Amino acid sequence: MQRQPPVEARPVLRIPATEGAQSVIDCVIAEAPLEVRVFGEPLVTTMRTPGHDRELITGWLAYEGLIASHADVSSLFACGDPKDEDFGNVYEVVPAAGMAERLKARDPELQPRVIQSSCGVCGRQTVADLLQRRSPAQHTASWDVATLRHLFELCGTEQTLFRRTGATHCAVLGHRDETVDLTREDVGRHNAVDKLVGRLLLDRRLPVTDSDVLIVSSRASFEIVHKALMAGFSVVLSVSAPSTLAVDLAERAGMVLAGFYRSGSFNIYAGAGRVRV
Repeated sequence: MQRQPPVEARPVLRIPATEGAQSVIDCVIAEAPLEVRVFGEPLVTTMRTPGHDRELITGWLAYEGLIASHADVSSLFACGDPKDEDFGNVYEVVPAAGMAERLKARDPELQPRVIQSSCGVCGRQTVADLLQRRSPAQHTASWDVATLRHLFELCGTEQTLFRRTGATHCAVLGHRDETVDLTREDVGRHNAVDKLVGRLLLDRRLPVTDSDVLIVSSRASFEIVHKALMAGFSVVLSVSAPSTLAVDLAERAGMVLAGFYRSGSFNIYAGAGRVRV
């Protein structure tokens, strides 16, 4: 049974296109890690919106060529204590003969072992491991709403591939002086961010300064915010909305996370105390 709802109510600071601000409760799409195990060993971990997890796992196994039919899986169950609020974030796959043979061909080192009644891992621990890759920074610099709005408007102005194809996301480097000087595009939003960060690394511009902003044309998933954090960004602007896990990470890291930009209005999901309205 999946305990986590696909949507959560979160407090946000709504900035209208005109002056002012309003504290409201908004719906934010849920995001949580899903770990799939075989023989008690991790096979894959992915971020997803909770719900229909057995279908997601089965579809992934089929895509990877590990199963050809439902008969290749003996059983598929959630690990841990159903009373745990994170129950349902770790699943154990017990392979039938067909899947076991394909697994052995793919990974000879993966061998069966005794499966305990509890996997000993939950989604919260997995996320904590990811967060430990970089400690929260003490960001204190404040930002004007007008500056953030102007940077939102500049997102995509140098998106040449999108104008030709309509099929790319972009990641943009913005600055406190309301300028942008670097744009990278890709069909994948994560790839666009990696390209931008990679260019900054090659140019010896990492970590970025507290006056730099990451602007993305997409929604802000956990991975987008985590990539921004690793590069040293303290402000992330996403044209679309963030996920719950992205908001949680931004709050823990002391970052400003704003999104859902529409004709001058947007929401501040984290770090509202650092934004001057």
